[in-house]
Amino acid sequence: MHISAKVTLCLVLLAAGTPTYAACKMPTIFTLTQANGPVVTLNGLRHDGSSFDGRARTQGGRGNVAGILSSTGQLKFTIDWGNSVGVYTGVVEDGNVENGRSYDATHPEIRSSWTSNSTINCANE
Repeated sequence: MHISAKVTLCLVLLAAGTPTYAACKMPTIFTLTQANGPVVTLNGLRHDGSSFDGRARTQGGRGNVAGILSSTGQLKFTIDWGNSVGVYTGVVEDGNVENGRSYDATHPEIRSSWTSNSTINCANE
């Protein structure tokens, strides 16, 4: 088997394991808990296709959130806290976010994992 055939086969196998949804939508209020302590609440979330925006709050402050939630369940959003910007990623599986990760955009060495306390609805195709 040629290298290009192996790469193609590998890509096909990876794509086959990724669920595709007809639509995913963030709830109006979404709460997550970071492993390093903060509980973050996203609220007033408005949708435009796969994009969303709204407000964020934690015990330490308030900010604005903007992000995307793709039909494959890939979630990525940023929160501008005023003095820093948090970048959050994860994958939606069965309504829950798996592999939630976050980091500070200004200081990428500051990282944390996170778990969702809210369910995200994704409709199957």
